[in-house]
Amino acid sequence: MRYTDFKIAEARVKEQQTPQNVADLATTHAALDGRDRNLPIPVEIADPVLRLAPSLRQFVTYNSKYGIVGIKTVNGNTIRDLQTSLNRTGNYNLSVDGNVGNNTHAAIIDIFYTIAATNGIGESSIKENQFDDIVAATGQVYVIGDSHAKAMGGTNNLASDGANLDAIAQQASRVPNGATVYMTGGHNDVAAGENPGGIAGLVKSIITRLESKGCTVNYILFPEGTDNTNQNQMGPTRQAITTAVTVGKDLDGCSMQGDGIHCSLGSYRGIVTGNAPSNAPANTPAGDKQDRDNNMFNMEGGLEAGPPYPPEQVDAVKALQTELQRLGYSVGSTGIDGKYGPRTSRAVKAYQSDFGQASPPNANFAGGAITADGITALQSASPKDDPTPTGNEGQGGGSGTYDLPPLSDRDDVQGAVKAVRDFIAQYESKGHYDIRNGESRDPAIPNMTIDEILQYQLGWRRWSKSASSAIGRYQYTRATLEWMAGVMGVNTSTQKFDPEFQDKLCVADMRQRCRLDGWLNGSVSDEAFINLISAVWAAIPNSSNRSTYQGVANNSKGLDYDETLDIISQIKTGLA
Repeated sequence: MRYTDFKIAEARVKEQQTPQNVADLATTHAALDGRDRNLPIPVEIADPVLRLAPSLRQFVTYNSKYGIVGIKTVNGNTIRDLQTSLNRTGNYNLSVDGNVGNNTHAAIIDIFYTIAATNGIGESSIKENQFDDIVAATGQVYVIGDSHAKAMGGTNNLASDGANLDAIAQQASRVPNGATVYMTGGHNDVAAGENPGGIAGLVKSIITRLESKGCTVNYILFPEGTDNTNQNQMGPTRQAITTAVTVGKDLDGCSMQGDGIHCSLGSYRGIVTGNAPSNAPANTPAGDKQDRDNNMFNMEGGLEAGPPYPPEQVDAVKALQTELQRLGYSVGSTGIDGKYGPRTSRAVKAYQSDFGQASPPNANFAGGAITADGITALQSASPKDDPTPTGNEGQGGGSGTYDLPPLSDRDDVQGAVKAVRDFIAQYESKGHYDIRNGESRDPAIPNMTIDEILQYQLGWRRWSKSASSAIGRYQYTRATLEWMAGVMGVNTSTQKFDPEFQDKLCVADMRQRCRLDGWLNGSVSDEAFINLISAVWAAIPNSSNRSTYQGVANNSKGLDYDETLDIISQIKTGLA
């Protein structure tokens, strides 16, 4: 059936307001596109859909031989929000009760087939990007971090007292794709004597990894306090973190507890939105905060950063993002997606700085809102010769104005870069370009395109002794490879995952996340550089002499920190 015929038939179903129950609607869709929408959903449909929409995994039971074999009973709030979002599309009429009954069960199956149809198996009324918006609105809110985060409450609070950034990285690994994340961290690392630059790099690395999974991250900066261990380093570390990442909320200036370290409990309440904080007053109606946020400041024509991301404002935010990019302010790897998140906030902040505008006084943070007058001025503005960088440059979807220049072709620089690459590879893969996690090898790997590698990584559970999808000389997991390919702007359908590309990938990543350029010119210390590398490559220990991802999958350090420092220092001495 042609797509136009499908749309006409579907419109007739809607116009007649029948069927009212989703099971019948799924049957009607099946009749239109010739599919039997029942379990199991075969592997040839399940695998590509889960690749395109990994957030669906939380709702289903997957079997590598038979595909989707069951629908899970998950968190009631998650199902309730999904039911609401699906009803909003106009294709469903679900009871919003938080239960996976027959109708919701049929709707989840229907989602698989409609997304599969969109991507070449058939045709569908729910497009992939529309599904992403639905999943993003399902209320998956997670809290990670230390005691500051723990005090914020929330249903999915993974934080723990005393957690350092190593522990928080492990918490982050448990956050599902596409979630909204509230994060604290770095406070205990200062107390442990870590340097400010290294702490900021680790914070940025955790946020980057979460964002590569499609998460929206709200970083909450710890207060400077008065009685911390290493108190004199709290201020410099706060400044380093503020420079490295976008701060969603700064706790400095809060009403302090008597310990001179923590805010009063009341200061933490209300920070987490999307799930009612578990420590909220009993007489506060659940959802009141969410309803107020949806009013978007009640500014006529103005916009506020989410979450949430009201679907009725998607077009307005897309227009805002388009204008920002026209003026040279990159909105990052997510591109024109209609979500006013951290990347768009950074772009708005840079624009407001260059054009003498300020965020509205009721904005949660700089760049977190723009008034109607600000939008009008934006639309009529002319590009500046040297716009302020947004911090999103190089993530894809940007203007390209601030792409990093080529590295020097001096022999000493190229020799140092190669030595660092070889050092990382020695402990990640024993230097092999055709290796898979678990140390099994496949000579076909360097001859595959990036797209073929990404598809190949879906089957990582079949690799001998494997605990993740990590692949190649520098052991890139599927999500990180896909993200870095976007950062580099390569054509994934033609670019081979050959040795030359793998080496370029490693260098691009070191420049993107490890401040390689700064280390080469002497502005980044050996110690800070090692901590940044360790936040990307698990086999390289950080200054705590541990793998940053110790305990995650089969990760462990490959050597001691003192050895690492000696090696990096020796490489550095070869630079002129």
